[in-house]
Amino acid sequence: MKKQFKKNCYLFLLVLITVFVTSRTIAQTGGVITYSNGYAIHTFTAGGQFFTPTTLNVEYLVVGGGGGGGATNGPTGGGHYNGGGGGAGGVRTGTLSLSANATYSVAVGVGGNSVTLGNGGDGGASSFDAVVSAGGGGGGEYGAAGNSGGSGGGAGRDFGSTGSGNTPPTVPPQGNDGYTGGGGGGGAGAAAVSRDGGSGSSSVISGTLVFYAGGGGGAEMGATPSSLGGIGGGGAGQNSLDFPGDGTSGTPNTGGGGGGAGVGWASGSGGSGIVIVRYSCVPTISVSASSNTICVGETVTLSASGASSYNWNTGAIAGTIFVNPNVSSNFSVTGTDQNGCSQTKVITIMVEQCTGIDQLVEGRKYLTVYPNPNHGALVIETSNESEITIVNILGQVLLKRQLVQGKNEVDLTSSPRGIYFLKSGNQVYKIIKE
Repeated sequence: MKKQFKKNCYLFLLVLITVFVTSRTIAQTGGVITYSNGYAIHTFTAGGQFFTPTTLNVEYLVVGGGGGGGATNGPTGGGHYNGGGGGAGGVRTGTLSLSANATYSVAVGVGGNSVTLGNGGDGGASSFDAVVSAGGGGGGEYGAAGNSGGSGGGAGRDFGSTGSGNTPPTVPPQGNDGYTGGGGGGGAGAAAVSRDGGSGSSSVISGTLVFYAGGGGGAEMGATPSSLGGIGGGGAGQNSLDFPGDGTSGTPNTGGGGGGAGVGWASGSGGSGIVIVRYSCVPTISVSASSNTICVGETVTLSASGASSYNWNTGAIAGTIFVNPNVSSNFSVTGTDQNGCSQTKVITIMVEQCTGIDQLVEGRKYLTVYPNPNHGALVIETSNESEITIVNILGQVLLKRQLVQGKNEVDLTSSPRGIYFLKSGNQVYKIIKE
């Protein structure tokens, strides 16, 4: 009868530990490293190297330097002789699978130079490994086409051909065309519209929404002193007939094109490019239980490690918690490290009725604790020498003690009323102090 009972009670149930995110230690280097929303973000505003000791899937944003605006070669003071806006740097995004123990080169393109006469300078190319974004084309001087590039520069006044974007061609296109006749430079998101620069494209790879690679505004005449640079760092062009002044430079590290200028004034230079690489980051979380199968009424210790803070589905926020489920249950914990990177793990605790448990687990319950509830004076009887630890519900240790065989007295009178847990080996006992 006893054998049959043991056989029935010892039906093994598999305990599943499920990991929802692959664990990995952050050890990559290169650029300025920040953390946001579970991502490690490497930002390069100058050339450098990205190193990864492990295989790694990354997202990237590569923005070329913007082209400088053009300036007129017409008669001094002739406001009708206006230059075109500089084209924005090319923009390329995507994903790459990187090899372990590998170094990848990063280049960040400079902005095209400002001029007082002639076409603006072309922006420099940016790259991450083999992914290259071309620099924006410089804006055209009076009577000349803008230069081609990631996005094309706007043509100077009185010229009907503009700089071409997406040069060299990529799929999807890295940029757009400029506009004719003193018009704006193309942006990564849209071609130039009349004298205003084309709009840039948006990205959240940095952790916030940012626009990059707006085209520079042309210096064509209009009802306002200046044209608009495209959203994404494009500089405004300056109509110098009635409103003398220099074109505005593109914003650094956006790839924005520089604004065009009129006779006797300087165009805006292009904004420098940028390279951003990000990947999912998770701490290495471990979770364990003092016993994966318990009987109804027993308490089990759940422990998590590897993070800075923890959040259990029970509402507890300590690394170690105590639970006494009446039915088989899943317990999940989300660990978050100091960088805001997190991982969730789940452990399943099986609960059995265990009728006749005293016969089943002969020798297992070698501690007797009484009275319980109590007023702070405890007696613990043990069949052999053992060590106990008593903690509060926050997991803070109140007492550690070596017990001798037989009766042992423990004094908790100085501790406040509440629930405590006594742990000895793999066994946990709930103690109530009144």
